[in-house]
Amino acid sequence: MAEPIRILLGEMQPPLYHEFRRAIAAQSDMEVVGAPCERGMGLLVEVRRTKPEAIAIGARKGGLPGECSHLLSEFSDLKILAVVFDNRKALLYERRSQATPVTHESVEELIVTIRSAVRAAESSRSR
Repeated sequence: MAEPIRILLGEMQPPLYHEFRRAIAAQSDMEVVGAPCERGMGLLVEVRRTKPEAIAIGARKGGLPGECSHLLSEFSDLKILAVVFDNRKALLYERRSQATPVTHESVEELIVTIRSAVRAAESSRSR
């Protein structure tokens, strides 16, 4: 069995944060790593310390926080899901800020998006 997907939860609205924690806890192939962290230096330090495969972070109108651009250039396999809390839109960033729009009805659908992106990257590396 593959190692669990390590997900760091960045700064986001409290209801969204709790939904993500609940949804990830229900997955046998995922785990939340690190402490909840604010943007900026706290996020950078926590990513370096915990080495997640993915980050879920709150965003305003789907924009990528600046420190996330830095993380994508430093960690080429990292996936960042920037979620806008109130409009059911998210952007999945990977490979140096390339963004894929994600429309969702639930946090569980976002969990599926993270899983698919991480497993696809693992599959392409093993070829």
